[in-house]
Amino acid sequence: SQFKNENGTPVSDDAKKSYFRNNDMEITLSFVEGTYIKSSMGMGGPTTEIPDYAMMAAILLTKFGPYFFKLTGPIQTINQHKIVFEKFINSIEEI
Repeated sequence: SQFKNENGTPVSDDAKKSYFRNNDMEITLSFVEGTYIKSSMGMGGPTTEIPDYAMMAAILLTKFGPYFFKLTGPIQTINQHKIVFEKFINSIEEI
């Protein structure tokens, strides 16, 4: 619900997802782009729609529970940092 397509529909159906295991963790990576619906810090507050944004997200399932990572910004910026984000996620190890 943080993003919508040009036609106003949620981007969840268009999200690019990949699933894999690394360092004994199940990892889900997701990438979406569209109009970012930026909310205020408070629940139910005003929102601002920002076009041409993207988000990369990762969920790491570990024996200690899930960990969530998110990178949000202009599409061009996110595209420039995709590889670095993926390397970061792949470098995480359980202690």
